[in-house]
Amino acid sequence: MTMKTKSLVVCMLVLAVAAVTALGINFDENYVSDNAQCGGRRRCPGGLCCSRFGYCGLGGDYCSVGCQNGPCYRIANNDGNVCRPCGRFLCCD
Repeated sequence: MTMKTKSLVVCMLVLAVAAVTALGINFDENYVSDNAQCGGRRRCPGGLCCSRFGYCGLGGDYCSVGCQNGPCYRIANNDGNVCRPCGRFLCCD
């Protein structure tokens, strides 16, 4: 590589890091949401549940079937097995 090419590569890396920093992009796998939207790698703050529609809150609409993360309800099925949300479905023990 020539000196000019090396300088260009270094300059592009510096600009990329500056852009990521300025935009506040978070590459943490499980970062806490700051806008009440959740899902994927975004978790809800303060012990809230993440609903199947991707919003933070408490109660059945957020913590029951479809709950993505947080203190999701454990639900017993008709057989008496304990079920918990896993993905978009219920997993029963």
